[in-house]
Amino acid sequence: MHSHQLKPILLALILITILALPILTYPLGRDQGEFATIGYGILQGKIPYLELWNPKPPAIFYIYSGVIAILGNTSTAIRSLDLMLFPFTGMALYWIALQLTNRRVALLSMIGFGTFYFTEGFWSLTQNDGIANLPMVLATASTLKAMDKGKTQHRWVLAAGIFCCIAAWFKYPFILLALALALGYCIFCIKERNLRHLWIDVLFFTIGGGIVGLGGLFYMANQGALGEMIESARVTSEYTRQGYN
Repeated sequence: MHSHQLKPILLALILITILALPILTYPLGRDQGEFATIGYGILQGKIPYLELWNPKPPAIFYIYSGVIAILGNTSTAIRSLDLMLFPFTGMALYWIALQLTNRRVALLSMIGFGTFYFTEGFWSLTQNDGIANLPMVLATASTLKAMDKGKTQHRWVLAAGIFCCIAAWFKYPFILLALALALGYCIFCIKERNLRHLWIDVLFFTIGGGIVGLGGLFYMANQGALGEMIESARVTSEYTRQGYN
């Protein structure tokens, strides 16, 4: 990308980040307070689901724990997470839109995302849903990159599987993204009459997801918290089902 093409992107990212700085003054909502409590507890040696409980998947607890360890146990430190992740999410969205449309639409996609995201209230920001945006767009970008069918095709398919599973560790239903991307990729291969290596791609995608999925399950089992984590997923499914009704 040439420097004159990069300037409007960087300008938009910087401007949106500056305009979003007031979120640093937002108090924590109930969810964010629970995530922060568990994140801080992890630093004190406590185990999620055993000693501190929340029905969400564990990724958000460890993200909060890392932020608290680096920036301190304050609401400002927690809120800064949104600002730190936005440039990466915005750039990934820009790249995705660029593959499908043109530079103008790509820029508007990035600006639109930042505008709508940061105008949410204190309750909706720094949630596990919002933080999962980054692995979700990276999974999508990796899938589109794999469609180039270059020498690194299988690596991008592997990356897509990894990012899909990371997203699911933030919210269980987000595993449906893996099904959507896999289906879209298979349809693309069928249309292009390129089925020769499809089974290899499926294998790499599964391996990528398995690395993160099974690795996470093994870690929670090693902590002695796997059963309680599964119970939390059951509880989540119950109230999610009520919401669907």
